[in-house]
Amino acid sequence: MMQITEKCLPAVLELPYLEDLALAGLSIDEKGLMSVKQGCKSLQVLDMSNCQLTSDVGLSSLMTKASGLCQLRLAYNCMEIHSLDSSLQKLSKLQSIILDGCEVTTAGLKTIGNSCIPLRELSLRKCSGVTDEGLSSIVIRHKELAKLDLTCCHYITDVSLASITVSCTSLTTLRMESCILISNEGFHLIGQRCHHLKELDLTDNDLDDEGCPIIVSAM
Repeated sequence: MMQITEKCLPAVLELPYLEDLALAGLSIDEKGLMSVKQGCKSLQVLDMSNCQLTSDVGLSSLMTKASGLCQLRLAYNCMEIHSLDSSLQKLSKLQSIILDGCEVTTAGLKTIGNSCIPLRELSLRKCSGVTDEGLSSIVIRHKELAKLDLTCCHYITDVSLASITVSCTSLTTLRMESCILISNEGFHLIGQRCHHLKELDLTDNDLDDEGCPIIVSAM
């Protein structure tokens, strides 16, 4: 089987109608990303999950040439999100960020929160380092969030849920499996404030038999 490398990337990105590019699992270094000199204008979806990215340099270079990007998937990489600050500010159409399995920091989450992107979907599934402070900084600024995945974010508390339910009342999908520090009372806020939910995952949480009817009756 032929192994695709970063040497192919410049040619691929010059395809005039390319909208969706999946590079997940490929080992692409900074030099390869920075070799892209033009193109990317039609690109809407970029998946670089598990590409062993450790620095923002190459990705930032690529993002500046993809101003029409709507979804960015960076799951299972080791780079610092806060270093993408200037690049995110240029992506005026970016609606979806997928960071599953990344080691995020409060500073990184604040970078997303401070950006002017029209964020509608955010996935922090199994991200270590998600804190109340970092998450609250996002939901307070991005009130139009419709889909939020916090599966296995073990360090968030009722503080985060209060911020989410006050700010993001238009949520249609909320996944909070194994958010073990959220109390029964905290989950009640979902039913009281989020009336547009179509998908709700509260698997493996401290929600008792009395809590479920309260959530349902309030929705």
